[in-house]
Amino acid sequence: LSDSRRITKPVGRTAFSVLLFQDLAVVPILFIVQMLGARGDAPVLAAIAAALAPAAAAVAAIIVLGRLVLRPLFRMVAGANSPESFMAATLLVVLGASVATASAGLSMAMGALIAGILLAETEYRRQVEVLIDPFKGLFLGVFLISIGMSLDVLGILANPLAFIAAALALIAVKTLIVAGLARGFGVPLGVGLQAGLVLGPGSEFTFVIMGAATALGVVAPEVAAFALAISAGTMALIPLLDRAGGALAKRFAPLREVAPLSLLPDLHEAAPRVLICGFGRVGKTVADMLDVHGIPYLAIDSDAVEVARARKAGRPVAFGDATNIDLLRRCGVDEALALVVTLDAAPRSAAIVEAARAERPNLVIVCRARDEVEAARLYKLGATDAVPETTEASLVLCEQLLADLGVPMGYVIASIHERRADKRAQIQAMAPDATIRKSRLARAPQPEAE
Repeated sequence: LSDSRRITKPVGRTAFSVLLFQDLAVVPILFIVQMLGARGDAPVLAAIAAALAPAAAAVAAIIVLGRLVLRPLFRMVAGANSPESFMAATLLVVLGASVATASAGLSMAMGALIAGILLAETEYRRQVEVLIDPFKGLFLGVFLISIGMSLDVLGILANPLAFIAAALALIAVKTLIVAGLARGFGVPLGVGLQAGLVLGPGSEFTFVIMGAATALGVVAPEVAAFALAISAGTMALIPLLDRAGGALAKRFAPLREVAPLSLLPDLHEAAPRVLICGFGRVGKTVADMLDVHGIPYLAIDSDAVEVARARKAGRPVAFGDATNIDLLRRCGVDEALALVVTLDAAPRSAAIVEAARAERPNLVIVCRARDEVEAARLYKLGATDAVPETTEASLVLCEQLLADLGVPMGYVIASIHERRADKRAQIQAMAPDATIRKSRLARAPQPEAE
């Protein structure tokens, strides 16, 4: 759904909502499995009640401690400007939470899940995502290979009719449940059926839950093997089920435009916005002006203290290195209205412009430059506009001087704008090999003067 840019469409929003709830539901499910495995000869309810207090206390302690410690910890680590230290801190948090839940009688998977939720609530989550992305692909491959190696293929071939019937029943029942509930919440029938077919197969958490249940003796090995085979087999059908769901969605499409799905979560992060690289004095000024005109934005800064201060004030600022194209992708550069580079470090500004232009040729990129030479270099790398500080400072000084000398403001503004245009042309002439990109304002028709 994400790769096909449908995560913000009705089917994507519906499926994402259910998937998010399923991920959260894994925590109590693992908890119950753990309690069932530890009950011994005692009644089930008595065993759960006996272990509930320490387990709940451990989970509560992890959550409270995480909210108090995570931000100061990562602020300190980010201040060291060391990716290795950042990665080590992330692993420390995950492993620490996992060991804590294991010590309380729960599974390590539950601790890792809680740690991930806590990290996702911080302003450092995008940088964490970028750092762990290579490991995620590696571990996902190992996970899927281990699933394939654990499947009882001979057992499936020995009783194929039971396997096929169970797989079809799973998909059919889940599709009907999701489609029915979606319809009850005002989602069109076609969208509900498509989301139901996408969600109908088993989940990767089936392997986590069944693995824990089998190890604890809650589920018999042959039952777990059959359930894992059903889950893996149906997951392999997701692309085909998605296509079938798309055909159903078109068949049951409403004849009139439906109202927005107001009851579903609004994925704000997927909305187009301006990306501001650097949230210092210049970046804050740009953000303030965007707020005045009601234009959404997301700022990125590598100063952990500044990011924490801005987040506390309720401003949309994320921690990370904006020169990393993976971070820009996660921040929505593919859908961004524009990219503003306000850094005072010329090499980093150049790296951001070059990476962003290679990622999206038609993106509006406005950059801050120290002087005309740096501005010319940014034009050559693909900037739409490069604003040298020295030129702008002198123009503002001249504007104020002429106004104080009594020159009519209309003439002052006209002469300053004319001089700015001449300077811009001169700077662009210093980069003859650059492809000059006109901004949207420059392409728009100008109103006639009265």
